[in-house]
Amino acid sequence: AMNAMRVSLCLALFGMGTSTFAGEREFTAEVVKVHDGNSIRVRPQGTRQTIELRLIGVDAPRKAIRDSTGQEPWGTAAQQFLSLAVTRKQVRIEFDVLQPVSSDGVTKWAYVWLGERLLNEDLLAAGHGVLVTTPPNVQYLDRLRAAQKVAREKQLGIWD
Repeated sequence: AMNAMRVSLCLALFGMGTSTFAGEREFTAEVVKVHDGNSIRVRPQGTRQTIELRLIGVDAPRKAIRDSTGQEPWGTAAQQFLSLAVTRKQVRIEFDVLQPVSSDGVTKWAYVWLGERLLNEDLLAAGHGVLVTTPPNVQYLDRLRAAQKVAREKQLGIWD
């Protein structure tokens, strides 16, 4: 009986990486890396594992990397904006209806909250990305739409 208990405890510990956040709609995490204006890597609280997230509703210009030219200077501006806001900070990750971005399920669609700030919205409001709707993930669509309208009217970032 002791052995069986030990085995199940081990399984529970190894399974923790997924079970702690996979089933939950939201969780707290530390931002480990900001790849560009709409994709980040986070480490959920209490785990060693990291997961890749793509910000719902935001298509950000790509950064130039090695051989690919990207969309500069906007790619770097978007990445820096997000990086300054969240790198090494505790954020709240919120999922919508659909999680996996692609069939491999490695990257997940998410909203990223820093305190009361919705970063998906901030990026659009500052003109660091364009709104792209990803049904059924439309929980904050009105907010995101309004944010983009502000950036366009003020001619901020990519709208200048």
